[in-house]
Amino acid sequence: MKSKIVKPKGNTQIVTPSCNCTTLLTASQQRDEARAALSMNQKQIANEELFDLFMEDSLVLPLHEAFEPQIRQMFHSEKCVLWIDQPEQQLLISPTFSLTAGYTTSIPGFICKTKNVIQVRDPSQAPGGFLSDPRIASANSPQLFFPISTLGTVRGVVQIVKRQGSGGFSESDMQTASLIMRKFSIYGDSLFTSKSLSKIALSLYSGNCEKSNPLELLQKHFHCHKAELWHFDVVRMSGQIYDPKLHEMMVVQTDDFGLIGFAVTSQSTLNCIDATNNDHYNEKLDGIVEGPALFVSAAMGRRDCWAVALRGRTKQFSTADESQLNALLPFVVRSVAGFSNSEEQSIFNAQLSGLLDVAAMLTSSLNLQELIKTLKEQTQSLLQCEKCVFHLIDQNKKQLVSHSDNPDVPKRRRYPISKGIAGRIVSTKTPISMTDPPTDSYFSPETDSEPGYLPRSLLGAPVFDSNEEVIGVILLLTKIENTSFDDNDQKILIALNVFAGIALENAKLYQTSIKLSQKLRKFVEVTLHTNQDSSLKPLLENIMSNSQKVMQSSRVSLFIVDNYQNGLSLYLNAGEPNKYGSIFAIDALNLGEMVMFDKSAIIERTKTEDENDDHVKLEHLTGDSKISKISSIFAGDQLKPVCPSSIKREKICCIPLFNKENVILGVLENHFLGELSDDDLALVDSFAAIASLALEKIQIKELTILGYGEIDLSDWITQDEVKKFNTPAKLMLEDAEKIFLGGFNASKFDGIGLFKVIFRIFSYFGLMEEFSITNELLFKFLSEIRSTYNKVPYHNWRHAVDTTQFIAYEIVKANIQKLLSKKELLALFIAALCHDADHDEFSNAIDDKSENSLGILYQSQSVLETHHCSVAITILSKDDCNILHQFEPEENKEIWNIIITLILSTDMAQHFHVLGQMSELVSKGEFDLEEKKEHRLIFMQVLHKCGDLGAAARPFEIADPLKDFICEEFFRQGDLDRVVGIVYTPPHLKDREHLDKKKSQTAFYSNVCIPSFEVMAKAMPKLYCNVDQAKNNLNEWKKRFKAEKAQQELDAEIQKQAMEGK
Repeated sequence: MKSKIVKPKGNTQIVTPSCNCTTLLTASQQRDEARAALSMNQKQIANEELFDLFMEDSLVLPLHEAFEPQIRQMFHSEKCVLWIDQPEQQLLISPTFSLTAGYTTSIPGFICKTKNVIQVRDPSQAPGGFLSDPRIASANSPQLFFPISTLGTVRGVVQIVKRQGSGGFSESDMQTASLIMRKFSIYGDSLFTSKSLSKIALSLYSGNCEKSNPLELLQKHFHCHKAELWHFDVVRMSGQIYDPKLHEMMVVQTDDFGLIGFAVTSQSTLNCIDATNNDHYNEKLDGIVEGPALFVSAAMGRRDCWAVALRGRTKQFSTADESQLNALLPFVVRSVAGFSNSEEQSIFNAQLSGLLDVAAMLTSSLNLQELIKTLKEQTQSLLQCEKCVFHLIDQNKKQLVSHSDNPDVPKRRRYPISKGIAGRIVSTKTPISMTDPPTDSYFSPETDSEPGYLPRSLLGAPVFDSNEEVIGVILLLTKIENTSFDDNDQKILIALNVFAGIALENAKLYQTSIKLSQKLRKFVEVTLHTNQDSSLKPLLENIMSNSQKVMQSSRVSLFIVDNYQNGLSLYLNAGEPNKYGSIFAIDALNLGEMVMFDKSAIIERTKTEDENDDHVKLEHLTGDSKISKISSIFAGDQLKPVCPSSIKREKICCIPLFNKENVILGVLENHFLGELSDDDLALVDSFAAIASLALEKIQIKELTILGYGEIDLSDWITQDEVKKFNTPAKLMLEDAEKIFLGGFNASKFDGIGLFKVIFRIFSYFGLMEEFSITNELLFKFLSEIRSTYNKVPYHNWRHAVDTTQFIAYEIVKANIQKLLSKKELLALFIAALCHDADHDEFSNAIDDKSENSLGILYQSQSVLETHHCSVAITILSKDDCNILHQFEPEENKEIWNIIITLILSTDMAQHFHVLGQMSELVSKGEFDLEEKKEHRLIFMQVLHKCGDLGAAARPFEIADPLKDFICEEFFRQGDLDRVVGIVYTPPHLKDREHLDKKKSQTAFYSNVCIPSFEVMAKAMPKLYCNVDQAKNNLNEWKKRFKAEKAQQELDAEIQKQAMEGK
């Protein structure tokens, strides 16, 4: 079934001078359709998120188990099958179904070799005898096949199966396939290709197996119970296993090598959830080690194959484990047996038939022009003829479109669809073969030959799409060394045209998909951008710039309603200068509807408009208006309407921008120089909806809330200060020393004020000069990491700065800077600034028992904290933000170890473990910061945790508004069983779902917060002030809780008496 593009219905009518410039739909209907177009693109966003989930799942699950559920959800399909390429065997395997698909017999094999994207309604009608396994899809089940490639090499094929009798695949599905292919081309290599494990590989390469057991290294690295190394002669199918005690290979006499044997014979990786339940399990050879098992093999020569088995561990082996074991296998072999030159590579060389060769060439190109050129050249060569002519069919215009490589004629020529022998083939839908074609009454030199050439024989055939509609005609001219084309030539051409039809249809669909995908990508980027509180001008500039590029319009202008002058003021312009002023946009403002002007309407309007009056009016608006002062650069002569003689093929579309109260905020005007499709109009609507949302959102929201004011480096750092290390004059704090007090109140700072705090801290400890961190570098790092923080109530950018300040306060208060190195101080502050990056304020449950995907992904690991680390790594990997640039590789590794450890330590699930380590060291008198590096790291972890909880030790007036937020993270993640006084409602349901947070707050402060400050104070007595302050706060909260409870009881008693009195 052909994939059809679903086009939104047009909701505008072309305006002529007699048509009063109105639309058929009301403003409300237009906005509804615009918002519907916007919501249509939520699938794109959802697919991006699902792909991200797949990438995350692939860290802990085998590739097929991570991939198939998420991709099935993308397509809303019945099944998704991942076929993984096994080039040595010339087949693909489906781990899920334990099936194989040969290169020359199956549709997955065809896709793998031709890189084609194909959809079929009935698998039995697939071209060339290529089959779809009936055990996966029944007859009449729509199926979509597409390849996934990395570094230009096909690594697998995806098969999507929809339910029998469903509507098939839409253009949206094709876009989804395009997204997956593009994503895999960028990120997929990490899923298929081994990562370098330099440390263990070097140990295996340089080690002596008699001194260091390579299998023990594998057991330790992969946390498994047993590791085995096998060597097989695949011709004789004899095997040997390495004995680490005797340091030699031992022959194993058996006819059934079990799981390892299957991995070797299938030349594939075998990843079992439970080895004993696998069909190939052999108890005698595989033993009784229950649980997950992993088997990888590698051919090293014509008959030699080595394999490694990992057996038994608590959780299943992941795709990353598979990649790592594949990477280590050669080094394990090297450690035991050494390398042989003849065994260093395995050569893959597959031959396909002539027809399949041509089909592969055709379907490997998704560029329509290249495809047509390839089709002509390869058909001419395959069927041995002198010339080849090809026409595409333009059904809309009922024309033959000729594509020529002859430099003496136009590349594209159009003819009536019925012209010549080519036209006859289109109308009859049958092949034609003849000798001396110029004598035929249908013959036309324009359509059936090339200029100056008279063919001696001709063979022509139609090219069909999947709906059996003719989409092209191919004509072969003059058979070489023969007077005519024979039946075999005709059969080959018909067969070849099946592939040609598939290739042409999918090339056109793919190009349409890519084009729309690029438009939607820009659209989605703008949509996502509006979800961030940004400054008005950059946000709208982004929307307009993207709109102009995506729509390929010559200009996009944004007019804002000027309430002072009761008109419009030009605020922003993208593309060519606005030469008409507001003479068109004003109609959209007055009518409150979308208005479209064609060429004649533009001429009529510019003739009748009083240019001088309009110019004066515009100058007045743009010069005196309060709003337009921002964009006064657009005022002047360029706003004058131009004379009709300069008007070419133009269209102008004006759309009013409404807020939720149906008040017009402005008008978005698009200027085009060509035809507009329904898709273009739908996207214009969508961009207008986003612009409306942005205008409304920014106008009603203060930018400085949560410390997110607009900040530009050039506004705060002069050119002379950019490369210096001393704090820029504009970033100096007036009361700089107050930054190192416990009474610091972060809520008093926002925007650039928070930057000033960090600059002061870095300057105070001499970190900028010590590590060559220029003002520009620190500023850009702060800007980037700040941008990753979400607009959430507590775990936001202000909290990150507040945590950093509290740590700095503790350090100064207790003279800790004398105990820690500057490198450790830098790591502490970086960790504090990054420790909640991209925190979503628990929009998803993340504890291990939840069903959230991140919880499943990381299982017992620190979910959010691991993500925070990832964000920090991304930011500090950018050259213009890398404040760690001065460190050598070993030092860089060391400081990253500290940063990551500190961020992970903020996981409340690890709270008691971290605190217990330091408490035990201090209690036993073993705590040694000077000599023991590991003690320093534990100390920094607790110091960092105290910073994260620091709000609880602030003066009461600062701590009180934050009391609910401070304990929220522990209630989500922490070990509730370790806290005395936790309250559940009802009491017998002791789980997080029934936790009474309000009544449990005092238990949190008593058992979590205060003990943290106490442990730190035992090591640093000068910090007992934090303990005292936290206890004072707790006592005050207890008093208030008690008073609230008493008041509630009193109110209840009064209500009870009132009810009894009735």
